[in-house]
Amino acid sequence: WRRTRSVVDDMRSHRTDSPALSGWTIALGAGKTEPTPNRRLWPQATALLFLLPEMAGTITALRFQKHTAERVNVFLDEQYVFPLSAILAAGLKLGQHLSDDDIATLRAADDAEQAYGRAVRFLAYRPRSVAEVQRYLERHGAPEEVIASVIRRLSIAGYLNDADFAQFWVRDRERFNPRSPQALRQELRNKGVSSQTIDQALRSLDSED
Repeated sequence: WRRTRSVVDDMRSHRTDSPALSGWTIALGAGKTEPTPNRRLWPQATALLFLLPEMAGTITALRFQKHTAERVNVFLDEQYVFPLSAILAAGLKLGQHLSDDDIATLRAADDAEQAYGRAVRFLAYRPRSVAEVQRYLERHGAPEEVIASVIRRLSIAGYLNDADFAQFWVRDRERFNPRSPQALRQELRNKGVSSQTIDQALRSLDSED
């Protein structure tokens, strides 16, 4: 869907140099778009090109959603267009004009903000490995670049660290559900922890004994 929508946006603006249009040819003289090697997205993009309206317009309302104060509905020219996190919406004001590019930027930032919030909630239950968070966000449809951004942000904030996670895991197992070193190693491998990090965690457990 994201790639299809990106193709549609670039078809509208005839941006033949865009990465989203790799494998596409814009026939400006003929007033149409023709697919070249990559034909997979052609039917969807063609349909969306005519079904999706241009979104650019002037902000006429910013309204909190009924069931959460963390999301704001954005209205352009008296029409609801898209939702945003309250943090991002705080930077908008009534009467401000938003271009299609502005909207695309805001929505991309909102996707990243939602993915970050989802990851933080996932971490609230217990510490996680980097791979666990990556897989979780993938299952929820987050794009690769958003996942990379979230992982980087969580790591900088100190919420993600595979060495700390491995230490937590072996100590927690030792305290509540003792396992053999081989079993612990396999569990941590399944969680995407590197062999070197696992070795360090198991050595620390041995030194404590």
